[in-house]
Amino acid sequence: TSISGIIGGKGNNGIGVAGINWDIDLMLLSFDNAGGSIPEIFAAYEYVTEMRRRYNESGGTEGAFIVAVNSSFGLRDPEICPENDMWNEAHNMMGEVGILIAASAKNRPIDSDVVGDQPSSCPSNSIISVASTLETDERWQGSAFGKNTIDLGAPGENILTTRDYKSYTEFDANSSAAPHVAGAIAMLYSLPCHK
Repeated sequence: TSISGIIGGKGNNGIGVAGINWDIDLMLLSFDNAGGSIPEIFAAYEYVTEMRRRYNESGGTEGAFIVAVNSSFGLRDPEICPENDMWNEAHNMMGEVGILIAASAKNRPIDSDVVGDQPSSCPSNSIISVASTLETDERWQGSAFGKNTIDLGAPGENILTTRDYKSYTEFDANSSAAPHVAGAIAMLYSLPCHK
């Protein structure tokens, strides 16, 4: 709910908060982060890939035009993600059909170039790894960093967003930074393309 509010909370309506993209369709897929269900994550990845593939192959009459996935999670224990890793391959599959992934960096001040993190440090060209920035536009000191593995920073401090039961909450750290990027990707796709 909090991530959805950052990506696509309706704006200009005098109610609550506004997201990055005010007019967006969201496909909500989640898993039990406490349990760290890797099969559920891969099932969600396969589903969005298949929906976009169907859209591409049918000329838009089937499936869904999915342009971005928000991955505000990571494995409990960071590790290097090699090119032939199943995580990297899953992201490559999404990229092949036209989906970009905004993946939050680890919520620990580690050098992910050295220690790694999955999925944010996977070498797939489809992943945009996102670290949280403060209101001063500096990296949040609790965030992972990496010259080669972290692509950019996005707001992640004092982010007011939606919460269950028609209420609002402050949502901080890298998990609130990545949805800013996912929403921005969708916003860019909505702009007219002049050739």
